[in-house]
Amino acid sequence: MYEIVLVCGLALLAYTAKGITGAASAVVFNAGLLLALAFGFAGDISLADGLAWVALTDAASGLFMLALLRREIRAEPFTTRMLAGLLPSTLVFTFVLTVAAPGVLALSLAIVLVGCGIWLSTSRNSFGSMGPRRALQLAAPCGLLAGVIGGLFGMAGPISFLLLGPASADPAEFRRRTVLLFAVVNCVRVAQLAIMGEYTLPRLTMTAWTLPVVAGATLFGMWLHRYVKPGPFRLGLGLIVVLAGAVALLKLAIV
Repeated sequence: MYEIVLVCGLALLAYTAKGITGAASAVVFNAGLLLALAFGFAGDISLADGLAWVALTDAASGLFMLALLRREIRAEPFTTRMLAGLLPSTLVFTFVLTVAAPGVLALSLAIVLVGCGIWLSTSRNSFGSMGPRRALQLAAPCGLLAGVIGGLFGMAGPISFLLLGPASADPAEFRRRTVLLFAVVNCVRVAQLAIMGEYTLPRLTMTAWTLPVVAGATLFGMWLHRYVKPGPFRLGLGLIVVLAGAVALLKLAIV
């Protein structure tokens, strides 16, 4: 029961962030989970359990947001090319996730979280600063790189955003694109994990118990979207992620 309460608390924070921005749920959840693991507060939950859980809930929440925003979503050459790079590398590194040593994964995740947090804290979305032709040229390579941490940790967002921000005309187009991209990628990733036998009955049971919190937090975040200013929100979120990653990194290094 303690594990479900812990995951619900992390889900509330993670999916409120996703409702606001269209992404960032895995970054927030993984930061909280890694801290809990580093300090022995995670109960019987392993890093593999958490990564499998967030993959499944990200896919479910992505489809949920896709349905809610269906009138705004549309396929376009930019997202198609980005998916062409994102999907193959995600598939490869999702397989790596299932065979990598837990200690190596935890240490890698801590390092990646510090980098993601620094990016979130310092980035400035210069919407529309990149021309459509240049954006198309960079879409597949950017997707390829994003799929590395996307496959390992479900966190393709930070690298994807380096291109998605300048290539999108405004925050609305940015969110439309992120929702479509990650709904597709996360569903494919979950299918791969399921085929590889990663979804055991205990993991599916925990997901079932926590889905109402995921749905409620996503809706709450989407409601907050109109009131939250992107800059201060991103700065605060980035500082939290940097702190969580750094503390976990220090704890893992000491151990």
